[in-house]
Amino acid sequence: MDYGVVIDRQTGKTWKTTKRAQFGWMCFDEAETMLAYRTDSIINGVTFDGFVVIQPLADTGIAPVNTGLYGFPAFSDDGSKLMTSGGTGSVSEPRVSLESKAVVMDLASREILWELRSNGEPDFGLFAWSPDVKTYYGYRTSSWLPENERYRLYRWNVGDEKPNAIFDMAGASYTHLQLFNNEMTEMFDASFKRRFLPSTSRRHLLALRVVQRHRNQTSSTPIQPPAP
Repeated sequence: MDYGVVIDRQTGKTWKTTKRAQFGWMCFDEAETMLAYRTDSIINGVTFDGFVVIQPLADTGIAPVNTGLYGFPAFSDDGSKLMTSGGTGSVSEPRVSLESKAVVMDLASREILWELRSNGEPDFGLFAWSPDVKTYYGYRTSSWLPENERYRLYRWNVGDEKPNAIFDMAGASYTHLQLFNNEMTEMFDASFKRRFLPSTSRRHLLALRVVQRHRNQTSSTPIQPPAP
């Protein structure tokens, strides 16, 4: 079974997750009191991967909290909201897929503040959120989209059902998660050569993830409303 390991660089303490962890995409909150990561969940006897749990870091001996959400997790800058993006599927045959979504949850009330559904298409696996959770970028592959609007990165104002811009993805990779600066004005893109490096959170906890080797700027095209 695969576990995730977190190292506190101030105390030297090493902690291992109590559940199978998919640390390819995980996140700390800004204050480093919580860790969100993906793990397995059983629904009606079927095991799915990619469900998000939150581990309180004040006491790593307690079990992580199930959120009921799946996809790739992120925290808002103030730690009050959990965002997820993407879908998930069963780990064995016959494969069963759950609908791709982008979701914003209030952690105090567990209320779903925003949910963007994909109508059954495998969208939103590549994404980015602004730290204030006002802007969301999601990659779309929906078969019902026009061909020139497929396999591109879209921008939403969180709360809206429709996107307001399509990113120009020319020359940018669409095989990995997108990274933006905090202002969401610049995207960091990878070449085909990627390497694993220690990637630190803003204070002192350490985990491993893929980092990008090259940086490219992209442009976006506003979506015009249809003519009356």
